[in-house]
Amino acid sequence: MTGFLLCGEGYGDMICMIPTVEKTARQLGRELDVWTKRPEVFANILSLHPRMSDDSALEPYLAEAAC
Repeated sequence: MTGFLLCGEGYGDMICMIPTVEKTARQLGRELDVWTKRPEVFANILSLHPRMSDDSALEPYLAEAAC
């Protein structure tokens, strides 16, 4: 399981991260989960799966990745 936790608050921060996250997904050859407070910014990018970053959703994700 692979993903990014993006901690920026603003839309501009998230928009600037799109090329970096997309390139990482291409280099890894897989789709990535993106945990962010602005999931709508990543909604139409096929290689990314945006997820709302709240603690209740993040804890199971990290526990699964640690296995």
